[in-house]
Amino acid sequence: MCRGKPRGARIFTNIEREDESYDVEEIVLPSGQQVPPRAGRFRVTPPPHLRDFNKELFYVEYDYPELIVRDAALRVLFNLEREEAQYQIYQWEQTVGDKGGIAVEHCGYALNWSSSPGANGYLQQFVPEFSFVDASTWSSLSKEEEDMAYLPCVPAVVLHFTTDVDTMEILQTKTHRFVCAGTREGVVVDISGERVWIHNRGEKPHFEALGVIEFDSWPGFTLDCGAILAYRERERRRLGL
Repeated sequence: MCRGKPRGARIFTNIEREDESYDVEEIVLPSGQQVPPRAGRFRVTPPPHLRDFNKELFYVEYDYPELIVRDAALRVLFNLEREEAQYQIYQWEQTVGDKGGIAVEHCGYALNWSSSPGANGYLQQFVPEFSFVDASTWSSLSKEEEDMAYLPCVPAVVLHFTTDVDTMEILQTKTHRFVCAGTREGVVVDISGERVWIHNRGEKPHFEALGVIEFDSWPGFTLDCGAILAYRERERRRLGL
């Protein structure tokens, strides 16, 4: 079950239909503040309350005091990795259902509320690649909160994949923020480097070789990284990449 798709800040665009390119003019935050329409980090205070954005172009995140704009478009190889991960999660959903919780893709989370002067709001607002919210946490949300782009809760598990844009270092930092906020298990998968980085709450983060990952906090789900690599290579040959 895929719920809580992020929406974030508004992005106004002019679409040139002949070449399907986007001429993005500005990213406007809910407060009315504008930031450049390009990937990067921009100082924004106080913390914005991110709502809706065009996820076909950008993902918008916040790590006090910086707003982070990330390109949504990925190269084909990285999309192939996600296709197989999505399939494995779909298979889990068909087998287990949502009894133990809900798996979501590109769902935002608002972490660490601060009421201090100049920083009144959520200090971190991130969008993990995949995440799992356990049943007790999900049931604690109101109907209004369930529909928010950035859920005001902490997921039990976050799962990221490295890309040419999101490096291991960037994703380690993001995963660490989640674990510090209460996430129990965080994983960064580097298919090209054939390694995974695992950060469990209360344990020292470490690297392991690609393999099958079992999650204590995601009942019944295992991530087969070897199958993801095999699928990517098989599709790459088929597509002549």
